[in-house]
Amino acid sequence: MKKDKTQETEIELENEDEVNEPVALVVSPETGEVTNEIYEGDRIIRKKTTDFLVETIEIGKNEKFTKIFDNTLLALSDENMTGKQWKILILFINYFKYDSGLIAFDNGNPVGAEDVIELTGMSRKTVFDAINKLCEKKIISKTKVGFDIKYYGNPFIFCKGRRINKTLHTMFSKSKWTNYHAGIIK
Repeated sequence: MKKDKTQETEIELENEDEVNEPVALVVSPETGEVTNEIYEGDRIIRKKTTDFLVETIEIGKNEKFTKIFDNTLLALSDENMTGKQWKILILFINYFKYDSGLIAFDNGNPVGAEDVIELTGMSRKTVFDAINKLCEKKIISKTKVGFDIKYYGNPFIFCKGRRINKTLHTMFSKSKWTNYHAGIIK
């Protein structure tokens, strides 16, 4: 039998090997007395954090989301894009994939111009003109892989997560959007 120091109750264990050793101790700065133990996997949550969690409501818990950076969003609004270009950009942002930046469906298949035509109901010419304009502005990038054309979103404007792969970084690192992202231009 082992005694649980925090609750002063006895706990019977079938196997003594199951007892985890603490990885850290909480010590009172006034008395030097050990007031608690911290075990592998434990987390410390500060009062400020618990107060915040009590006073707020989490929304969209199971929804996917995409970050759009403030500086680049403001600059993007000055790009004189047409409504159709914005519509396609928003569609592409919805399909932007984590870390690769590939514009693809959930099943991994890239979203192509034909898909955009079908999803938006826009004419072929309008879609191709809008996509070409977005590419010219380095908001997206178009690459040809074999017979397939793949589109990638500029992670300096919008992305998912905090990290991107090196290829995506290289693809857009010379665009003007890196300066907005870095706060060089405001």
